[in-house]
Amino acid sequence: MFKCLSAAVIGAGVALSLTGSAQAVTQNPYSLDLWTIQDSNPTPPPDGYYAGPNLSEWRAGEGLPDGGESDQSNALYFQKFTGTYTDSGAGAYIQGEEGITLTEIGYDFRNDSHCGAGAPRFNIYVEGMGTYYFSLGCYYGNRHSTPVPGHPNWSRVRFSDDDVYPSSSEQSPWPGFGNVIVSDIWIVFDEGLDQGNGYFYMDNINLNGTFITKPLPTLSIDNVSASEGSTPSADFTVSLSEPSEDTVTVDYKTASRSAVAGGDYQPVTGTLTFAPGTQTQTISVPIVNDSRDEVKELFVVNLTNPTNAVLAAPAAPATPLARSGRLIGARLESAAPTVHGTCTIRDNDAAPIVSVNNAAVTEGDNGQTVNAVFKVTLSAASGRTITVHYETANRGALAGADYKAVSGTLTFEPGTRSLTIQVPVIGDSTHEEKETFVMNLDNPVNATVNAPNNTLTDSRGLAFINDND
Repeated sequence: MFKCLSAAVIGAGVALSLTGSAQAVTQNPYSLDLWTIQDSNPTPPPDGYYAGPNLSEWRAGEGLPDGGESDQSNALYFQKFTGTYTDSGAGAYIQGEEGITLTEIGYDFRNDSHCGAGAPRFNIYVEGMGTYYFSLGCYYGNRHSTPVPGHPNWSRVRFSDDDVYPSSSEQSPWPGFGNVIVSDIWIVFDEGLDQGNGYFYMDNINLNGTFITKPLPTLSIDNVSASEGSTPSADFTVSLSEPSEDTVTVDYKTASRSAVAGGDYQPVTGTLTFAPGTQTQTISVPIVNDSRDEVKELFVVNLTNPTNAVLAAPAAPATPLARSGRLIGARLESAAPTVHGTCTIRDNDAAPIVSVNNAAVTEGDNGQTVNAVFKVTLSAASGRTITVHYETANRGALAGADYKAVSGTLTFEPGTRSLTIQVPVIGDSTHEEKETFVMNLDNPVNATVNAPNNTLTDSRGLAFINDND
């Protein structure tokens, strides 16, 4: 019994569950996204065929060894433990195939697998022409399969132009291998327990002479945060997507963003080693506790040069594939972290205090001016930009007669501790007592000021004008 599941049913009101996403192994342009559609209303025996959920998964140790580091004897396992008549099934979507000219397609299968007239099959979509099915059975000994050398329990299928037929009687005939550019390729297993044992073991999927096997595990690293003073180190967790049968290694090295190596954190570099079966490792980066008030700062740990694994790819959302107004599936990019982890360092230091000192000046001759210079100082250097407003005020001396009034805003760039304010003092020919005016600070940003208290660390400075007449 043959149901056109992937072409007509996927996306037609049933739940498509993508059960995994496989990244291509290095140098392999193709990879697999695994999917299942569960029976929405399973009927258990004896009234119907139901023995469990549908599955699409890799199974370790169940496949053919290929002698390379990318496979580890894994088999692609499909299971449909319901009746064929149900709108459900399992399969895989081949990624990286769009735009290729198809010259060869096939797979290896374990001989105890169910292999019917229409399942498993390849559904191949050709832009402007529609979907074509490659199936017509795969039993050992027929025209489609030959024994896998050295593995008597496995057979090899290679499809020919005689094994394809269109999904609609209105479609054009199959153009033939070497004459068609494909857009999408789906592997579909949708024959159930009424047709056979309901499962299928597949390995070494052949697309244009390239085997698509289970990919290497992916390496990822998390993001962390640390607080100066309370967190002695930033501890990054590096994870494998699944345990490996082989030893996995990856190089790591810190790199600055806004944080400074040696000033905000101690740089580290090295190689992580995952023994077989180990899935996580930790990289510890010492955090430097300084006395500077700062904004949040960042550094990263980069992963490079993996062996027996690949670096995780950036996350991307699933997107539907619409064909002639009909949804026939969904692409899924694995939601994986990036190949570097970011640490955010939170500061624990108080904002500095800004203060102004006193100034003294001897007035010049009549009509001449000299400057009274006030020094404005931060109690500590800051990693932030600091501003403070300043303005003169009379206190015995009169603005316009004895000095020129000034006001404005001082800006301390990060790392700057002191600035000056100059106030012109006006000379005259009148004999006078010592006169005084005031420099006031207020409205600080990213700093504080002490109330006037007649000390050298408050927000008011006094200027003393000494007479020269």
